[in-house]
Amino acid sequence: MNIEQGIFSARILVVDDQVANAKLLEYVLAGAGYNAVSSTLDSRMVGALHQADPYDLILLDLNMPYMNGFEVIEELKRIETAGYLSVLVVTAEPAHKIRALQEGAKDFISKPIDHIELLTRVHNMLEIRLLHKNLRKYNESLQKKVMEGFIDLHAAKEKLGYLSNHDNVTDLPNSILLRAQAGHSLLAAREAGRVMGLLVIDLARLPLIRGTLGAEVERLLVKEAARRLTIWAGPEDSVARIGDDRFAIVAVRRELKELARIADEIIASLDRPFIAAGHELHLGTCVGIAAYPDNGDNFDLLAQSAEASVRQAMASKDERYCFYTPEINRDAQKRFNTERELRVALERSEFVLHYQPQVELRTGKITAVEALIRWNHPERGLLPPSEFIGIAEDTGLILAIGEWVLRTACVQMKAWHDQGFSGLRIAVNLSARQFAQQNLSGLVRETLTQTRLMPSCLDLELTESLIMTDVKRTIGILTELSALGVQLSIDDFGTGYSSLAYLKRFPLDVLKIDRSFIDDIPEDKNDAAIADAIISMSHSLGMRVIAEGVETEAQCEFLSRKMCDEIQGYLFSRPLAAEELEALLRESRGLPAHLLWVDEPPRESR
Repeated sequence: MNIEQGIFSARILVVDDQVANAKLLEYVLAGAGYNAVSSTLDSRMVGALHQADPYDLILLDLNMPYMNGFEVIEELKRIETAGYLSVLVVTAEPAHKIRALQEGAKDFISKPIDHIELLTRVHNMLEIRLLHKNLRKYNESLQKKVMEGFIDLHAAKEKLGYLSNHDNVTDLPNSILLRAQAGHSLLAAREAGRVMGLLVIDLARLPLIRGTLGAEVERLLVKEAARRLTIWAGPEDSVARIGDDRFAIVAVRRELKELARIADEIIASLDRPFIAAGHELHLGTCVGIAAYPDNGDNFDLLAQSAEASVRQAMASKDERYCFYTPEINRDAQKRFNTERELRVALERSEFVLHYQPQVELRTGKITAVEALIRWNHPERGLLPPSEFIGIAEDTGLILAIGEWVLRTACVQMKAWHDQGFSGLRIAVNLSARQFAQQNLSGLVRETLTQTRLMPSCLDLELTESLIMTDVKRTIGILTELSALGVQLSIDDFGTGYSSLAYLKRFPLDVLKIDRSFIDDIPEDKNDAAIADAIISMSHSLGMRVIAEGVETEAQCEFLSRKMCDEIQGYLFSRPLAAEELEALLRESRGLPAHLLWVDEPPRESR
């Protein structure tokens, strides 16, 4: 068995007194390919379990009842007297990190847990653990052939030391070595009266590319990104890889504005297209910057600030890099709280769906409703998706939430059909992570079968940027979904980067004009021309058009004259709870006649 096979066959024990935390870590590790993962909620059992059948890695929560993490480490040290104590501690308290390392743990990870960072640290520790086991076996043979095996032993130790400090894909320093290099740079900056910047670089689209094109393409992209960063770096700059989709740079400069210049240069370098396996790909680079002395005088403070600022940059629609500010720290704390509460919300079923009607401009009648998730927070009240969907995407919780939305929406629509509202359709948004799933069509098929909803009554909405990530794969997925009989829509059309050459190849049924083009019509001639062009193009391709965010009769009259098929917005109705929408359906309310089509245009069929 080679090292890589041994890593994924290694025995891993998760120790956490919270069932949800333990199960989540088991799920993440199993999803990454580790096939011997188990857990215990009782820290008192760890020593006996390890004594009976030693583990290759123990993920240990320090804050445990009965027997805390430090006591567990002491017990394990008595058992593992001649071995490698492969313990990765999990803690939210910075002071506990150094103590845990001093007590014998080999690494730590901070709460809230970044799953990509977790998998990187687990992989690296297991690699070292298995090398250590090999070294022990080799040492036994050296008792007979000490002189003969000396060179091999020395080489293995050198490799072990190298792997402890370097990334095994790019050969760049890892976070351990970066910490040491940053210490030297901090001293140099302090003595010279300069600023030291810690820049964290996030390749935002890499997880999506990995899920779409696979690990080998990801590996090629990471190596090329590392090559570009290494070419950019000067002799006094330090470049490191600190996570699957994260790099970091330590640089000493005269003033802060030079750090901004570095960020611009890095973004420009990584914005150039990457070519891998015949695909032209973009990584969506964002940079977070923390600086000495403004943001701290030690590596841990600067790293924490840089991580918070890169998340801020990723969340921004306007800025690609961001300097750390105290406000960002407050946002980070809010984000942490929201993530923790989201996990509880899933367990307690705190989510609800509201439904916004889509009204046909030919008849004025409701033809469909869009399912829009809300979080019924026990303290903050009803929260819109903008408050939590981004965090759910980043943490992977969107998969469970997305499945719940799809199933709940289909169940509700089937109930309305049974009440006599036959033919009504339900529209459900798909996230990037859902679209990257290996068997999306299987999930949709199973949901339709279990809920007994007619496929033609389900509309799946996708964004432009999502379907353009990998056109070849997108065509395959959309073809599978279309074969099920469901309707396919592009949401927020006009805000992404669709190519018409590709658009005509997608089996789409609907284009939804983004509300940013609707807000100022008919007064704004440019927006009016864009809306008109989208309607004409869609009809020529045999697709229906829905205009989002319609709030005034003037907007509706314009769209009706241009033969837009349907509208959605506050002019007709805000999103409603299920009971409210049902009452609206029973009223049979529609748009007034003066807002409807005058003539019906000819329509080509796809």
